[in-house]
Amino acid sequence: MKLLTALRILLVALSVIEISMEVLALTTPITVFSGGIRGYVSLTSHEIYYLGEKVPSGVLDYVNTIALISSIAIALQILATLLIARGLPLILSFAFTLPSIPFQAILRGLTYLAKAEISTLTFSTEIQTTAGKITFPPLTVRWGYMETIMTLQIIIAIPLLALLVTGILMEAKSK
Repeated sequence: MKLLTALRILLVALSVIEISMEVLALTTPITVFSGGIRGYVSLTSHEIYYLGEKVPSGVLDYVNTIALISSIAIALQILATLLIARGLPLILSFAFTLPSIPFQAILRGLTYLAKAEISTLTFSTEIQTTAGKITFPPLTVRWGYMETIMTLQIIIAIPLLALLVTGILMEAKSK
């Protein structure tokens, strides 16, 4: 019984770390622009400005919408963590933890889609006007840490699910 209690504590700790990583993945910028173009792109929002005008992107709007809808998996993960912490049967938590697997795949796919869209954006650094040529500051693109965050999510999710299944088997054996 002490082993099962220790396992529950470990499961709660891993769940909290995974939830934190999921929130970070949603809110951390994929890329930040500065120079002639300024703004950022993350999975939940984006703002890119060129010549003071906001640059629209249907693809990035789609990425933001799907990311927000799929974030329901975070709420389910929070519920699973609460069930584990309350000492309820682990089989209940398992059902609420499973959506985190496709959620991570969806986030990875949306990140690749956003990066593909970002790479297609082209802007002129020089504009010829009747008053002469306007040269904008060079564009600086800083890529975020999305790949690292998503890799850490997977590294945490696999042992979390394995320990959860182990706990379910231990509970079944003790009855």
